[in-house]
Amino acid sequence: MSFRAYAALLMALVLNCSVFPPAALAQSPDPQTQAYSDELKKGLRDVLNITYFLCMNIYPRPTASECLDRVKHGTGGSFDPHTTYMNAKETEEFNNQSSGAGYGGIGIEISKPAGQPVIVISAMEGTPAEKAGLLPDDVIIGISKDPGADFVSTISIKNSDEVVKLVRGEIGSTVTLKVRRAGVENDLIVPVKRDTIKVAQIKGELLKVGNKTYALIQNKVYQQNNREELAAKFQELKKLAKGKLSGVILSTENNPGGLLNEVAAGVDLFLDAESILLLRTNSGITVMDQSNYFHTPGDITDGLPMLVVVNAGCASACEVFAANMKFHHRALIAGTSESTFGKGIVQTWTSGGDGSAVKYTSSEYLVGSLNNWVPVQCIGVKPDVVFSYPGIKEQKRISECELSEHVLSKGPMETPPPFKSLQEVNPAHYQAGLEMLEAYKAHMLPKVLKDDARRKEFLKSQQQQE
Repeated sequence: MSFRAYAALLMALVLNCSVFPPAALAQSPDPQTQAYSDELKKGLRDVLNITYFLCMNIYPRPTASECLDRVKHGTGGSFDPHTTYMNAKETEEFNNQSSGAGYGGIGIEISKPAGQPVIVISAMEGTPAEKAGLLPDDVIIGISKDPGADFVSTISIKNSDEVVKLVRGEIGSTVTLKVRRAGVENDLIVPVKRDTIKVAQIKGELLKVGNKTYALIQNKVYQQNNREELAAKFQELKKLAKGKLSGVILSTENNPGGLLNEVAAGVDLFLDAESILLLRTNSGITVMDQSNYFHTPGDITDGLPMLVVVNAGCASACEVFAANMKFHHRALIAGTSESTFGKGIVQTWTSGGDGSAVKYTSSEYLVGSLNNWVPVQCIGVKPDVVFSYPGIKEQKRISECELSEHVLSKGPMETPPPFKSLQEVNPAHYQAGLEMLEAYKAHMLPKVLKDDARRKEFLKSQQQQE
């Protein structure tokens, strides 16, 4: 059988016996255009030719399963920073992370632009990465998976999946990172001991200032049961305050996002809106159906003033929440940066029968209604009030659309209705939000200063080692 004939046979087998649903394989950006479909099928024969040739001839030759796994990862990671293929083991690890079950790692959110080193988006609170002193926008230029092992240049690593394989490992073992930090002359060598990464989604406490009592809730990540935990924490704090709350402060600083249905349900806790999200797909704009998330009638706070605190590390689902609170004039938005991260695209899963999965960018989300909406992709959410902590200089951080191969938004409405600020629509809630912001800043300042001192001590210890 000739090489080309073999590829044609392989193509037929793939289309008829794939572990992915046939509809998923046949789906195209424009399924109504037969010409597109025909061109795609013709091009796939060339892809199979190349795959077969490389798997047979590359030195040293991998096993068939290893070769195909590499091809699948390469294909999945070639579109945008958030689209990827995951084999069965990786899918299981991702599911554990999303469910909050925990995994062995160091607790960092990263970006891996093609042909560039790894960029730290955030170090999760309380994780080994944070304790080791890693900061947003740190550039990881080398990774040593095990003590004594050579550093692997992160420029040579293909995608974020390969980075994860190097960073994760047995709990208690050590991974060493070579880090380049803006303003620091020499590279930093940072050993990090792996641990079980299980981030508490919701934390809360009462904040008393004078004769006023506020419910302060910190939302760390949108994993499974986020809406349930958020509602329960509010009711717990309300009970502790004996029902005498003056307002709600919801901090989402450095929340990297998560599950769309959880944040939609979280938004719905605090307002009754015509729609929470619109999804702009290749086929047009549709309203996210209420059946896709848990609906809560009314507002669980009974209309209390709200403050939502964001920063440049508030991303994706976190921005869905903040954008809705701003768009519907439900809360004052305050942040230490001019905008949030700016990720306004949605990823969808397609599972394979062998336990693998493809996570792909399926739409762009829009906040509002069909008659009045705003995008978030590449724009982010701009706070009503930008603030700073005394003695702390906020460093500029990378945004979604500074990442290599990012997805461009299809843009805003051509003629949107004029948008009024919270100060115009509800001056009393705006003023209450400002008062809550001052209380929040005073409450958080000792921690912020302590974290800043710890980072400076970390840098000092690195310099002494040099």
